Amino acid sequence: MTPELPSPSLIPFLVAVTGHRDLRPQDLDHLRQEVRAIFSGMRRRMPNTPLILLTGLAEGADQLVAEVALEQNVLLAAAIPMPVDIYKEQMTVEAQQKLDGLLALSVLQIILPLEGQTVQELRTSEAARAECYEALARFLSRYGQSLIALWDGKSSQKRGGTSSIVHYVRSGALDQSAEDAELRCGVVYQVVTPRMSGSTPAPTITTVELGCEPNQLASVNRRDSSSQEAAQNLRFTQVEMNFERFNRDAARSANRALEGRSRLIADETVALSPFQKRLESLYEQADRISLGANSGRKFFLGAILFTAIVGTLFYGIHGEMFGTHVWLWFSFPFFVIAALLLHRMARAKHVEETYLDTRALAEALRVQFFWTMAGINEPVDKYYLMERRTELDWIRIALKNVWLLHQDTLPTATSQLCLTAVLDNWVKNQAKWYRVKADRQSRSVHRREKVSQYGLLLAVLWSILVPVSILVPGPWHSIAPWKSLEPDQQFGSDWVYQALHIALAVPALLAGAYRLWVEQAGYEEQSRDYRSMEREFSIKARELEKRLDDVAASQGLLLNLGIEALKENGRWLLLHRERPLEVLSSP
Repeated sequence: MTPELPSPSLIPFLVAVTGHRDLRPQDLDHLRQEVRAIFSGMRRRMPNTPLILLTGLAEGADQLVAEVALEQNVLLAAAIPMPVDIYKEQMTVEAQQKLDGLLALSVLQIILPLEGQTVQELRTSEAARAECYEALARFLSRYGQSLIALWDGKSSQKRGGTSSIVHYVRSGALDQSAEDAELRCGVVYQVVTPRMSGSTPAPTITTVELGCEPNQLASVNRRDSSSQEAAQNLRFTQVEMNFERFNRDAARSANRALEGRSRLIADETVALSPFQKRLESLYEQADRISLGANSGRKFFLGAILFTAIVGTLFYGIHGEMFGTHVWLWFSFPFFVIAALLLHRMARAKHVEETYLDTRALAEALRVQFFWTMAGINEPVDKYYLMERRTELDWIRIALKNVWLLHQDTLPTATSQLCLTAVLDNWVKNQAKWYRVKADRQSRSVHRREKVSQYGLLLAVLWSILVPVSILVPGPWHSIAPWKSLEPDQQFGSDWVYQALHIALAVPALLAGAYRLWVEQAGYEEQSRDYRSMEREFSIKARELEKRLDDVAASQGLLLNLGIEALKENGRWLLLHRERPLEVLSSP
């Protein structure tokens, strides 16, 4: 049975592996036990997330961990650093047979491109092969979310060796001196592993979780390394949690997959590659989850505002009309506690984070989809959220994973038909969408100002009309409430006065709640961004219509347009991240 990639609606978590080739036979069972424990821990933390082992399948540690991974229902993705026939020449016959079997069970086989070496050089030069192993070390460091290292803990200067990969992951650097902007410190599960060529006495086999290197911690900021390492471990835990939350929500909505599909291409006659089909499926899932989370977010925001308004009114009624009723003193803290509980429920359900993050993920997938349709084989994670890391890293990691696992199905060419589909379904549609959203949010901002003005005006008019209606004789004095009022009566001595006094605050209170709603949504800032993006997409649509015959020029326009769209989406995400749903906040 041919192994298959996980469901296109799920985002896999990639685990890289490295280790020594010369394992001692008496240690193999113990090493397998330690590796099983690592995978079991990951499975407990991420039961809904597909796990994929990214491995070079070298003799020794790589093949041992791959065998354990298959036992634990972890998928294999093979990354081979040189042509397979040359790679096998460096192995024993037994290891060659294992390599063939494990390659057949891999869901993905990636042969890394050579970096100037010839086939003859690879056969005869150890230095040439070392460059290939170094390329593999960099590859594993870039794409693995964590690293399993069967390593004795001793550093060496060997290029592409186990200690080099561990250093790259722990330091976030792609060489021994420079920090690469693409990477951050990662977590290494070191299984302390004796070697046949190692010194005696042999170290005890155990698993140690390693975070950032101490010198890297000091270069990040001036906090002590223990606190920075704790922050780094928290960041890694958040990545796992976000992957699991997305995949859990995706699994729950699997039965609704065909309801209200959010297709990226409306024309069913346009043929999509396997990669594009998976991108569209993942986009639909992210879009569906974000819409559901946004409904929950609006519900909780509305419920909190409603509770606050009712609580304020009860407080006024108690103070003005029923001050002698002691039990009503509990009304205000009751509504405050109710609002806090609603806020806590919203936080527990992660409705705001889920909405923002999955919306951002969906929009980045949209760009990736149309880039591949246009023949632009560029990963969006290179351009997305580069100025903001930490808790948002998981989005870039997810995009990176999606890109990696489908490199073998990327289209190699494009056609004018595909470019026309991109123009109609992305550029023109997005220009229209931004125009509609900009108009709608401009109206919301304008309405916010009007509601605020009218609320203040109603409060002022109310404060004038009520005393005038009491002081000036007229037919309204025949109305029941006014019969009991006398012009010289002290204000507040009658329940009617008290009710009218409370009603004075209602227009201003409602106007303030509506204003808070609009400001929480960030409509004013978004309206400006949307208007700018509408112009950008409209201009590019006109230019593309003129240049459809020139594939290279069209691709250049679409690449720049996609980068601008990613920047705008990043600004949107950061804007809302900086305005979380709160009940109590400090000034």
